[in-house]
Order: sequence, then structure tokens, then C-alpha cells
Amino acid sequence: MFASNAAIPPELGCESVFTVHEYHDGPRGGVANFHGVPHFYECIFDEKSDEYSDSYLLVAISQEAFKAALENWQVFLRWRKAFDSGYVGRDTHPALPGDKTKYEETKRTLDQAVASGRDKAIRVRGEFEALGDPHLPRDAFMPWQVRWSEL
Repeated sequence: MFASNAAIPPELGCESVFTVHEYHDGPRGGVANFHGVPHFYECIFDEKSDEYSDSYLLVAISQEAFKAALENWQVFLRWRKAFDSGYVGRDTHPALPGDKTKYEETKRTLDQAVASGRDKAIRVRGEFEALGDPHLPRDAFMPWQVRWSEL
């Protein structure tokens, strides 16, 4: 079973991370709070050093887009649980056959919200920290918190 951020509140000065849609040595894209408001976050890749930076682009999203992001994440987590258990193959990624339409609808809602808000996006520094048992391997499916700061 995958961890849920709802069970572990963030530390003082940190914000909740609700989804991790992209992960590479840490959360690189998803939805998290910024000043208590849901935002889509996207790590800025540093072409010069050829690696991910600690800078993120944040786009505020509506409650409708936030709800869609959470539904989309749950659809993906159901697929991942079935995949890890051997019930489905990689060819069904990223959703179980019965969830495919819901996945596409919720992804479209989130993608449209992010695209329409990019002109108001802000850049910040993000420091993600895993919550819970420090001995567990770090991955996209554990609960996270983030501390945002100015660049």
C-alpha cells in the first residue's frame, strides 16, 4: 500500500506535497501547496550542468484542477499497486483498463489549468523532504513535504 500525505502533517515552515507525477532522485513534478494554496510544481532542468536544479516553476491551480490532480493520482496508484502485484503489465500504464477514461479526463483538466496559468508562474527554490520512516527507500510513493524559498 502506498503512503498518504494526509496521515502525516508537514513540519512547521513546510508545505504538503499531494502528488509526485514526476520523480528522478526526488520529486520533480506534481502538486503541492505554496502558501497554503495548491500549485503545480515543475523542476527546472539546468542544461548547463546537465542535471536537475533546486529551482521550481509553480503554477497556481483551481480547486477543480486540484481535485482532478488528486483523482488522477489515485487512478495511477491503483494501477501501480496492480502492476507491482503482477495483475497487469506495463502495457496498461498509467491506468487500469477501467480507469483509463478517468485518467485521461483528469489529466486533461490538470494540463489545461497548468497551461492557462503559465503566464503567472513563479520561480522558487524547493527542498523536498520525505516524511515517515527514514529507513525506507525514497521514492515517489512515500509522503513528502516541501520547503519553498526565494531564489
